[in-house]
Amino acid sequence: MTNCNCSGKCPVLKPGNRGSAVAFVQNLLRQRRYAVRVDGVYDSQTRNAVLAFQRNNNLSRTGNVDDATWRALGVTCLPDQY
Repeated sequence: MTNCNCSGKCPVLKPGNRGSAVAFVQNLLRQRRYAVRVDGVYDSQTRNAVLAFQRNNNLSRTGNVDDATWRALGVTCLPDQY
């Protein structure tokens, strides 16, 4: 998991990451009816759900949870939140 050490920035999550921030994103995606397991592991299923979310919200389709994706999920990050 990437730590958030800069003001107002969320961690960029990508395949291979693990931990509570990944589980948090998985929960947010599930609440929006994307098919994803909530296990804290950023695997291909999570990446596919992120890609679908990004496509449906007219975001750059990177497959990573970046600042724009966090904002679209309704999350405002604070320093050292994760």
